[in-house]
Amino acid sequence: MLLSFLNLMMKEDTGSSDLWVVGDFCGTDCGTSVSLVPHSDMNSTGLDVSLLYGDSGTATYANGVIASGGVSLVEFQVLEQQYALINKTNAGVIESGASGILGLGFPANRYAN
Repeated sequence: MLLSFLNLMMKEDTGSSDLWVVGDFCGTDCGTSVSLVPHSDMNSTGLDVSLLYGDSGTATYANGVIASGGVSLVEFQVLEQQYALINKTNAGVIESGASGILGLGFPANRYAN
């Protein structure tokens, strides 16, 4: 997936509908082997985000800010897609080498409109 001209590896999630990526403010807490999206590349909406996942007993979370920008996936492009730029998370997706989650679930499961 391309986000602000960065080629990012993402994990698909059919249980959520949000797109989120780890930002450079996350630092070493989010790992050093994944691409971190620079905050300087985002268009902030001024809104904070706190995503909670019920898929484990470990209270999985991802916290950050809602931003917008151009997103491309294969030949599909959205110019002003909202996404969460994550500053703190304990999600295991980072350990798998992905820079975030591409939620493919029903719209009712989304955080941002």
